[in-house]
Amino acid sequence: MGWKPKADEEREVPAAKAADAAPAPGKKARTDALPAAKKPPAVKEPAARQPSIGELNVAREPDDPFGFHLLDNEELGLPPAVGPREGARTRFPREEYLVWQDYQLLAPAGVDLGTPDEYVRRVKTTWGSLQSYLMWRNDSDALLDKPLPSGGTVRRIINEHGETQRVFFYWVSWEYHRRGLDDAAIVALFEAQIVGQMREAIAAAEAKLGATIPVQGFCPRPQRDDHGYVMGTLSEHGLGHAVDIEPSKNPIVGAATWHAIEARVGRKVDRSRRRWEQHPDQLYDDLVAFSLAWAAIVVDEIEAARRAPARAANFARRHPGTLVDYGGVGRPDAAPHPLLDDIPPPVDDKQLAVKTIARLLHVDLEEAAPLAATPGYELVSHPRKRVLALREQGLVWGATFPNCDIHHFELASPPLAPWFVDDHRRAPTRTDPDFESSLERF
Repeated sequence: MGWKPKADEEREVPAAKAADAAPAPGKKARTDALPAAKKPPAVKEPAARQPSIGELNVAREPDDPFGFHLLDNEELGLPPAVGPREGARTRFPREEYLVWQDYQLLAPAGVDLGTPDEYVRRVKTTWGSLQSYLMWRNDSDALLDKPLPSGGTVRRIINEHGETQRVFFYWVSWEYHRRGLDDAAIVALFEAQIVGQMREAIAAAEAKLGATIPVQGFCPRPQRDDHGYVMGTLSEHGLGHAVDIEPSKNPIVGAATWHAIEARVGRKVDRSRRRWEQHPDQLYDDLVAFSLAWAAIVVDEIEAARRAPARAANFARRHPGTLVDYGGVGRPDAAPHPLLDDIPPPVDDKQLAVKTIARLLHVDLEEAAPLAATPGYELVSHPRKRVLALREQGLVWGATFPNCDIHHFELASPPLAPWFVDDHRRAPTRTDPDFESSLERF
């Protein structure tokens, strides 16, 4: 009988393998299951914004008017700290959080404290505890609402300088009271802005000159050094003992920057207080000569930098295939060239001056900007008679400070020896032969 196919029901069905049966040696286990779907990448949640005290809406207890209870880190929007029990909710002192917020307002202005912890320690050193600081903070806020005779409140003057000034006021008002000023005396100072002795000195100098002196500068703030504002001190501007005169034309130059300018000019000036007291006319004349020498260097460097891109572009156009660094050609010959100077350079003069001064002094653009904004890039724009009239009234010029504060004048302590204006010397000018010969070599 010949072969014939078996019916479907007669075919042998292979036995199903056990799911946990081991595969043969050298073979991989096979599964009929579909591959698992890939999970989409997790979307990273944006970082939560630090809430304000108003957003926290913390209820204050009747017996706790300043809210000295503790808040959970979770309520404050802070990461949970690692405590004795991993993952347990930790608690954060609310008073520390309020002080931390004050530091955040001060940090952009630049203070001598690098971290919130350092600020908290300075607060504890000054007030004894954070609770005492916050009580004083509350009293200072009340003082800001005291009315001024001329209209408005003390807060009006504080608000002119932003939120940072409000935190400064907590510290400054503490210093006022330490020096014996009560609330009424503080309000009177904010109204007058300079003390009577300074007002009389300015009036006498104006009478001598027959012209008004544009004074400004009342600012209740701490003193400032190379590291920033020194919390726990009080500026002469905050006491009404100092004025600024045309600060945009007479910049403040840090000690390191002044030293760099001396190196560029190749001369230095004796800016001691002793010289200001005994020979202010000579000090002024030497500073003017120094200022003009620096300005001449800046003008020459700016002119060379202005011409450099056009000269490089023209050179490349006339010499195809030559590699030219358009932005860093160095300092080419500044002499006019009929072939290389025919394309006017599209440059921003203001930014060019800032960048040139920053390059010359090896400082950042922010520090170079005030030096680039003065008329003719000069450092001293005060008229000679004005400076000597202020010296005659016994004021100290900020040009004698380590950080050369050319627009600053303040009351002397102790008083300076009497000195009277002698006009036999005139200020040197750039056209004078060897006008810088009186300056000591650097």
